[in-house]
Amino acid sequence: MPFHVLLVCTANQCRSPIAEHILRQRLSDLGLPLTAGSAGTHARGGEPIHPLAEQVLRERSIEVDDWRSQRVTPALIERADVVLTAATAHRRNVVALVPQAAARTFTIVQFARYAAAVDRLDPTDPEHVGIGLLSAVQAVRGDVQPVAAGADDLLDPIGRPIRAFRACRNRLEASIDELARLLAPAASRP
Repeated sequence: MPFHVLLVCTANQCRSPIAEHILRQRLSDLGLPLTAGSAGTHARGGEPIHPLAEQVLRERSIEVDDWRSQRVTPALIERADVVLTAATAHRRNVVALVPQAAARTFTIVQFARYAAAVDRLDPTDPEHVGIGLLSAVQAVRGDVQPVAAGADDLLDPIGRPIRAFRACRNRLEASIDELARLLAPAASRP
């Protein structure tokens, strides 16, 4: 099975589906054997993406199609090789559901911050590119300068104007681009 990334927010209608779709596009562009999905700690399940979240994705030529929300479950967490959350509260929820997931659960901004501290990633087997990324990030975890509480959290744009959704998308793009920077050399290998 390919390396799987689970993205988690609250209702699974704004932050995590934006992240899921951006990450899927980047992975597709790189041709890497990684997959992405998303869920919400308080999602009702079966709900469409928020219209403004869909709009900011379409501004980047990313189509949502018939995507639907789902509630995070222990099975989804256990299936994921890494869990990236919108905020530290979501990380706590994930770890409360599956304590063994603590070492592979980060906020997405935190994971990108750690990835920025990794000089390069050169896996010997493209099938293990995700495992290589996770291992590299875990290895630098203790060496990265701590940040203020809440600095690694994505603000929830729900109930706010389109500019809040764009700011969320832009921050997610910057985080995902940091991961893509490390993964790109593996993708370009013969």
